[in-house]
Amino acid sequence: MINNAAAVTAAFAKVLQANGKPLSSLRLIIPQVAHETGGFRHRLSQPPINNMSGIKWRHKTALKGEKDSGIKSPEGDNYAAYDTLDVWAQRHYNIINRGTNKPLDALNVTDFAKRLKDNKYYTAPLDLYTNALIKWEKQLSKTLADVPQIAKTGAVILLLIFITFLILQ
Repeated sequence: MINNAAAVTAAFAKVLQANGKPLSSLRLIIPQVAHETGGFRHRLSQPPINNMSGIKWRHKTALKGEKDSGIKSPEGDNYAAYDTLDVWAQRHYNIINRGTNKPLDALNVTDFAKRLKDNKYYTAPLDLYTNALIKWEKQLSKTLADVPQIAKTGAVILLLIFITFLILQ
């Protein structure tokens, strides 16, 4: 969905900047979120749930603006819901950047997928998850290559339009 792709990119860019990470990390995150949401279309990714990565509800560690969606996962626990994509982006950042190998410090999508696997982020076979991220990276490659330059010029909205155009093709 056009609005979700643009909003995810903007929300995650804010979180990266707030945490001192380069905007070039969007080249890792956007393919991952596109994969996890089936091109930003999964029902959990839609408002009012705003859960772009299937994060489960954990009351003890909830952020302000994070709540129980009431939607059961296949494992029987509930998914989290987020008041805004900004809250989701902060939670997703916290999840994917934990551990000693820091996935957001990865050199490329293949390295990112391996680091996520090492952190037990996903249970799928490494090659399947990696290939899925590579597929999304290729689909988004021209736009994602321009992330740092576009961000420096303040024309982030242009990037968002390009990403959504590529996803919807």
